[in-house]
Amino acid sequence: MSLSVQQLGPQMTRRLAELESEIEGGLRSFIRVGQALREIHDQHLYHAEWDSFGAYCRERWALSRSRAYQLVDAAEVCEALASTTVDTMPENEAQARQLAPLKDRPAEMLAAWREASAGADITARGVRAIVITHLSQPPTPSLAISANGAGKHASEGSEADSGPENAWAGEVEATIGGSRTRVETQIAEVAALLTARGFDVSTEVRQT
Repeated sequence: MSLSVQQLGPQMTRRLAELESEIEGGLRSFIRVGQALREIHDQHLYHAEWDSFGAYCRERWALSRSRAYQLVDAAEVCEALASTTVDTMPENEAQARQLAPLKDRPAEMLAAWREASAGADITARGVRAIVITHLSQPPTPSLAISANGAGKHASEGSEADSGPENAWAGEVEATIGGSRTRVETQIAEVAALLTARGFDVSTEVRQT
């Protein structure tokens, strides 16, 4: 059963109206549209009239759920890039969306964008080709992007890479000669192609 607009409460109802005005005005600004959709999704504001986020996107905006997630991904890519000192930001959602498969590898996402934006003619197809090249290689050591765009190894002042998941990954790769990395790379490359074509996919590999 859907929640009624009264059940959202006046503050949340006002916020929903504000966010929807951003979307309505915007498909002028894909970043704001993606940010608005993300907040509506995360705060469950779509429950004003709809049971699910997918139904809300489809009936309110004529967007598929996967298309809405593409806009959210593109906004998050731009947010990540904006925290660095890149000279050029993606000009449109199509360019930004191609970088989404590297969101969990921020240093490589930054490097891929710098490579793509170095040329005079930046195209979504060109960005995608560079991203696929990065995905076809084993991940670089975990890096954090600082404000000046420089990378810092996660082991510098952090124990993040010493957890059981990484220990398990190292044990498996030592046992089977790195085949897990090759499989993950192939999955990620296929996921990048599917994401670029509008599919909602996950490339997470879980321990069983």
